[in-house]
Amino acid sequence: MKKTIIFLSINLLIAVSFVSSNVQLKTLLRFDESAKSFAGKTLFCDKDYNCGLYQNEKSKTSKIDELEILIKVSRKGKNFHLLIDTNQNNKLTDEKKVLLENGSKTKVKISKKLESGKNLFLPFEVSHQISKKDGLVIDKFNITQHYAATGTLIYKNCSSKISLLDMNYDGEFSLSDAERGTNFQIDKNTDGKFWGAEEYKKTNEIIEFCGQNFLVSSLDDISMTLMPTDLQLAKVGEVVPKFSIVLLNGETLSSDNLKGKHYVLDFWASWCAPCVENLPQINSLKNEFKNRLSVFSVNVDESSRKDLVEKIVSENRLFDFSAVRGLGNDDPLWKTFGGINLNNLSIPLYVFVDKDGIVRYADNGGKDLSDLKSKIKEFLPEL
Repeated sequence: MKKTIIFLSINLLIAVSFVSSNVQLKTLLRFDESAKSFAGKTLFCDKDYNCGLYQNEKSKTSKIDELEILIKVSRKGKNFHLLIDTNQNNKLTDEKKVLLENGSKTKVKISKKLESGKNLFLPFEVSHQISKKDGLVIDKFNITQHYAATGTLIYKNCSSKISLLDMNYDGEFSLSDAERGTNFQIDKNTDGKFWGAEEYKKTNEIIEFCGQNFLVSSLDDISMTLMPTDLQLAKVGEVVPKFSIVLLNGETLSSDNLKGKHYVLDFWASWCAPCVENLPQINSLKNEFKNRLSVFSVNVDESSRKDLVEKIVSENRLFDFSAVRGLGNDDPLWKTFGGINLNNLSIPLYVFVDKDGIVRYADNGGKDLSDLKSKIKEFLPEL
């Protein structure tokens, strides 16, 4: 067996790994308090998502989502005082006031007890800005993580800084963070910063790096492991990657037996309201283009939602052209198409492939699937 030596240099630590031709990349991580998340949360929102402090309000108290801790803001002249339940005892009387100047930001540390029993003080940044809504001036406040797990990904002659975000705000880094958004940043162009859609990913996507595709197989607070994969990302303007799935009616659907046909793949989930609302449009799409266009419905729910999925399929008469696999984001077919066009496994997603096997469209379809239909009509003009 041929052996490969991979040198991984992360934060002045060096690891040497002897592996087979299936190269495993293990990247060491460190907790970095200088790193700032790109995704903040708006504070002081009511049930109708009216957020902030209105001019006639002197103070307001609410809870921070995910963290579930109390926070209070009060006016102090042109500035503000913050009270935050940093020790998480569900009261503010034992907390010190934090000054937040108008239009500025301040750092706070909030206690968080981990599942392991360890207690951390997580750094956050609270900022203020003035906004307007319906002619009213509103003081808006946001809270942003000021920490990440950082490291360096090295493969062959490529090296890129990476950063993992704690999307659950629980002080721990795990694969479940990807369920809440793009939790993986990679400095592809090595300019020293994470910027641009190509540098924001999810750890459950196919990761393209140095000419090789990888899947993240494990992630914790100290390391991330990536394994090479033969899965390919579908790309608009390129030949569709090979795939094969079985429909509910027992028919095998594959890129090979669809050659010479125009077709649409509709990726949806039961918890995605726009997806379900558009399912009747999928039937109308089949009727509108009749035998000139094949349409297939591909569900991406977890197996735990199987009963609900089957009910939706039945109600919308999708059985004869539907695939229900129950694999969620672990579905190889969904990984192949879900990352198309920097989509980051977002739904709804409609993919149109022409008779030559070229992906021509991959997006959310537009209002009443108007964008999708417009693209189809470029290749299937009115009879």
